[in-house]
Amino acid sequence: MDKKIYVVIAVIIVVVAAVAVYFAVGNNNGNDNSDDEGLSIIARVNTDGSGLFLKAGENVSDYITVVNEEPNSGAYFGGEGEWIVFNPEAWGGKVIGTPGAATIQHVQLGQIAEAMGLNYAQYTVGQPTNSDTLYYIPSVSSYALFESTLNTTPALLGAIVWEPQYSVAIQDGCVGIATTNQLFPGHTCCVVGADNAYVNSHQDETVRFMAAYIESVNRLNAAIQSGSGDAYDEVIQCALDNVAMPSGMSDEDKIAAIEAAFELVVYKYADSTEVSENPLADLEADVADLAVQFYEGGQVSRSYSDLGFSSPEDLASKFVNESFIKDAMTYEKQDSYNTANITVAVIGGDIHQLAIHYGMELDIFEDYGINITISSQNNGPAVFTALSNGNAQFGFIGVPPMTINSMNSGAISA
Repeated sequence: MDKKIYVVIAVIIVVVAAVAVYFAVGNNNGNDNSDDEGLSIIARVNTDGSGLFLKAGENVSDYITVVNEEPNSGAYFGGEGEWIVFNPEAWGGKVIGTPGAATIQHVQLGQIAEAMGLNYAQYTVGQPTNSDTLYYIPSVSSYALFESTLNTTPALLGAIVWEPQYSVAIQDGCVGIATTNQLFPGHTCCVVGADNAYVNSHQDETVRFMAAYIESVNRLNAAIQSGSGDAYDEVIQCALDNVAMPSGMSDEDKIAAIEAAFELVVYKYADSTEVSENPLADLEADVADLAVQFYEGGQVSRSYSDLGFSSPEDLASKFVNESFIKDAMTYEKQDSYNTANITVAVIGGDIHQLAIHYGMELDIFEDYGINITISSQNNGPAVFTALSNGNAQFGFIGVPPMTINSMNSGAISA
């Protein structure tokens, strides 16, 4: 769910040559979110779009059972008429790759381990394993890395990865356990993180950037849904140019993996396309829930109260700033602009973040007077670092690394 980082009406008295000049900084719904320090979430990027797979030759029925009625007990996930029940005896002592600590896929695997009553611990090559623990190897962010890690770490059983890496794995003969769409239907995935100092001092540029992003998402979705034609071909070529896949794959196989990924990834910029008082209300509620889960699970060292908030909802209300996307949803494009130069950190090769590349190729951002420099990063935590050290004004990042790192570093505080 989503909220806003509201810039309260602050009157700043600046004395220049003994003349008092008053500047009013924008106000949204009375919440004091005017801090220029720290980071915030200002839009969605996508929901869903990852999967858990095992190496070739494994038997799915050893690890899970799929049922059509919600179980009364056990480690199960899903909904909407389908639930995946995990067998703890099969998973205990096994080793699974994740893209890195604090990534959404890593967090989701930890949730699965917890539901099975298993510990969740990092694996070191050669160590003995215990049947009461599900082990992980971080930094397995692609199928190529899974293959190379498997060569050096025979104990590696599978991985949970973002698209199109999951589709590439299945295409190469690996065994699909479940997609995250099945396990956590409609779950929050990537969001747009922002540097508060920049967005508070460049509000018009931020709204224009968001308006261009909305157009990019809408045109991307329309092209994908068409399934053919020039626009569809442009999307496929954009994915081929920007999405990481093993170099030995043919273009035909890459396109097949891309099209399979499009079946899972849901591209968004807000909770819905309808203009509302808070277009990120669902995202905001998700963040409130995650803030509690991450503290109770030990991923963050300070609770919402430690950070000065009276409730997790108050934390989420400040951290999620819907004001820019709300304004962008009704923004009217002008004939000309003074060009704004911004740097956007993204996860390199990730199809979740295709809309920004597609928008750049179609010159959509240029049409709104925005000149973008892409800063490619390995995963969400690296995007957070680029944001927090000032190397990027915006970052496309999973909500877990954005929330975990912001709480741990104090980038979000009352």
